[in-house]
Amino acid sequence: MHGDFGTGIIGRAGPSKPRASLDDMALPDKPELFIADIEIVWDDGQDWQQRQEAKSVKSLTRRQNSRRHVEREKQQELLKEFLKEFHFSNVSEPNVTCSKCSCLSLLTPEVVYPIHEAARLGDASLMRLLLLANVDPEQRTSKGRSAADIARAEDKSGSHTEVLDMLLNGLKVLHLREAMTVMMQASCRPASR
Repeated sequence: MHGDFGTGIIGRAGPSKPRASLDDMALPDKPELFIADIEIVWDDGQDWQQRQEAKSVKSLTRRQNSRRHVEREKQQELLKEFLKEFHFSNVSEPNVTCSKCSCLSLLTPEVVYPIHEAARLGDASLMRLLLLANVDPEQRTSKGRSAADIARAEDKSGSHTEVLDMLLNGLKVLHLREAMTVMMQASCRPASR
């Protein structure tokens, strides 16, 4: 057993180094980069190959973020067009205008919300966007019908199956960590015969 040399740790030889506080520490020249749950910090002690790998990861992340940003903008534009076309003010408000002339109508046969219109259309991508926008799938029309009721009524030979599945079973969104866990568990299981 080695002696204690001021480190507070038994078994480590040598003089202790004074601990620097966070205020005394120099910040890295380059900003930190966060990717999912992985943290990459620029360190002058890294060799050339490690820096190149970090740069390539950073470049890849920027491209992916750019693609995600473009995709998100497309989805938002699709949702805005849908809302405008069917005279909805936002994803959570009912349509209270006449579909023919866009004037305020208190005599509409049934007050519907965007989720009901998407269910009627059977548009799965639109339904996904609405559910991701936290629209209540149980929202009822003025006649008490749910979006699932409307999708069932409009379904012709399975045309609304995907929409019905989302409404009845919920929208399942896996984050990267959850997806990786599921894939790792699936790859570790022995193949069933």
